Amino acid sequence: MNSIRNIIFDLGGVLLPVDYHAVIRAFGKLGVADAGSFYSQQAQQPLFDMFERGEISGGEFLFELKKLIPEASEAELIDAWNAILGSFPQERFSLLKKVRENYRLFLLSNTNAIHISKFLEDLKVNNGVSDFPAYFEEVYYSFETGFRKPEKEIFELLMLENNLNYSETIFIEDTFSNVEGARAAGLPTLYLKVHEAEQIEDYFTAGGLLEMGRVSKALMA
Repeated sequence: MNSIRNIIFDLGGVLLPVDYHAVIRAFGKLGVADAGSFYSQQAQQPLFDMFERGEISGGEFLFELKKLIPEASEAELIDAWNAILGSFPQERFSLLKKVRENYRLFLLSNTNAIHISKFLEDLKVNNGVSDFPAYFEEVYYSFETGFRKPEKEIFELLMLENNLNYSETIFIEDTFSNVEGARAAGLPTLYLKVHEAEQIEDYFTAGGLLEMGRVSKALMA
């Protein structure tokens, strides 16, 4: 564990607060029956997977979504879809700056063009940040890669393109199915239990170093 040189962060849930219940409620208000089965953290309709792999465009996604929710306007669909996004904590930028002084940082996120556009816009307006990708050596958004977690290909792509050693790398993720996928691909993964009020800051010292004792226990859990 003392040989860790690379950290791969998930975005939603790990760095950016997200609220799956908010988007479920939003779809429910638009008339979706059993919205929790329609979209959730652990399972979702194939349409959402296709969008996150970049197999369809934003326009195609909204066109298909409107077939499922015909009474909603395009603006209502976009707002409901973006309801999942929380506000990025300002202090988290300070954390990233400290951590990248000690490790190579990467970002790996299951996401899509609509969410990323809204996320980056919010960062400019609310945080005054217009260069979020610059906090990382490389950023991997699923819709730009053609793969999504927990598919092993997306982990292998990042590792191969950046010539990373698995024994020197950890991935930090809050969705258990993605944790299982990463571990199956041979990538040591820390399961951040956001549902138990864990935060990413819990695993780092004030100087931006990994709390190795706590990390080791989390990796073995």
